[in-house]
Amino acid sequence: MLAHSIQCPDCSALWRLARELHVSAGDVAPGAVAEVVPLQRRRPVRWVADAGALVAAAALVLVLLPREKSLAPDSVVRGTEATVLRADPATSTLDRRHPVLRWTGAPEGSRYTVVVSTRDLTVLYRRSGVVANELELPPDALSGVAPGGEIFWRIEAIAPGGRRAASEAFVSRVQ
Repeated sequence: MLAHSIQCPDCSALWRLARELHVSAGDVAPGAVAEVVPLQRRRPVRWVADAGALVAAAALVLVLLPREKSLAPDSVVRGTEATVLRADPATSTLDRRHPVLRWTGAPEGSRYTVVVSTRDLTVLYRRSGVVANELELPPDALSGVAPGGEIFWRIEAIAPGGRRAASEAFVSRVQ
């Protein structure tokens, strides 16, 4: 407070005014010097140290406690024992007039996304929300594939519980 009073012009003026009032009232002799009382150095309050220790302990607990599983959806699982998506062997050769892709391995009630592409990964056809274990391709989807050419296709299944499983790429020859 003293440091502030010395540095602040308003406070300094008020102290001078108060001194003049005391002198004029006869409380203080005009040449009297006030007794200097040394200020005691304040020690930090004990509760500040305790609060700091408590904050440090809380931070340590937050860092060391195992974190809950994130709310992000499960990652894509490729071929676990429970869900191995396999192409029907009959789809190794497709009839251009009636191309049907079939697969097995996903639980009942799953929804599928099917992506059909060429060897250079140009997507020929993509369909999401398929509910059956087969998909008939529209005839124009294979129009860019030469007779005897190959297509590559893969599926991703989303089980009723939200678990995802993706297949490896399957190869089918177009007749």
